[in-house]
Amino acid sequence: VFGWECEKVRITDAYVDLNYHILTGEPLPAMQRFVGEANWIEEDKSRNVFSVFVQDQFDVTEQLAFTAGLRYDHYDDAGDSLTPRIAGVFRASEHHIFKAQYAEAFRPPAFIEMYSKNNPSVEGNPDMSSETVKTYEIGYIYKGEAFRAGFTAFFSKLDDLIIQKGMDPLYKNIAGSETKGAELEITWKIRTFLMLDANLSYSDADLIMEDNLSDTEYWENIGATGKWLGGAGLVYMPRRDCSVSLQYRHVDKYKRSESQPSDRERGYDTLNITAGIKNFFIKGLGFQAGVRNLFDAEVSFPSGFKLYPEDYPQPGREGWIKLSYNFD
Repeated sequence: VFGWECEKVRITDAYVDLNYHILTGEPLPAMQRFVGEANWIEEDKSRNVFSVFVQDQFDVTEQLAFTAGLRYDHYDDAGDSLTPRIAGVFRASEHHIFKAQYAEAFRPPAFIEMYSKNNPSVEGNPDMSSETVKTYEIGYIYKGEAFRAGFTAFFSKLDDLIIQKGMDPLYKNIAGSETKGAELEITWKIRTFLMLDANLSYSDADLIMEDNLSDTEYWENIGATGKWLGGAGLVYMPRRDCSVSLQYRHVDKYKRSESQPSDRERGYDTLNITAGIKNFFIKGLGFQAGVRNLFDAEVSFPSGFKLYPEDYPQPGREGWIKLSYNFD
């Protein structure tokens, strides 16, 4: 496989409507549009992108195969990146498969990270490098007639991470981060009418910070990330056109910031239940009903903005119904 692409991106028609003055905070009698120096982002900024990539697959034997690729990207505002990828698969038998992969990738700074202005919580920085990441993975897959399982272990090293540190609104590059962990998933057809799927993952993520005074590096656990995530689903089908399912999800406890011991711990367990019938009274009509968050757990999704102390709260227990019709 070989390909290339060209792209031009430009900020146009940017403005903000506010009922206060964006520079002074003074209240206004009506909504007012701000552009130019009073805009929320630098105007007429652009970037040109050129990319070329190649990838091929090599079958060494019937059991062993490799896939290798290379990609080059040129950003006129963020520099050049060359990212390789190689993956191997060894089929020891019909049931046992081993795999390994090494890959690199990058992320250039976004316009909002480079050109934001006139905002006390977000300040752009045009003098940043692209984030780069190197990832190593090894895995094993078992395939049986009624049971399937997969295990993957991974390690990622990210350099020049783009973040806002503490309460400083300025985006900047830091040394990077490291993430290591493992994932396990299974699918089991217990009976013709009963199916189980489950997954469990563990990850340990740390920021690598720089101490400018001592010219040394130190490690800090990344906030807003729990170490354990898990889920399980059970589907019962007493008839081909009728099903009842349970979905369980676990999110490990975490804090928004490890540097603030007083911050409350977050984490939750939820259970959803769904029932459905096909050909409900007439052919083609489907009926579904269910309850999300059956035990009314307190759920919130992490926010990247420290001004949102409660993150993004999610609904508690809620019921729903759905009618659909298939014209086939």
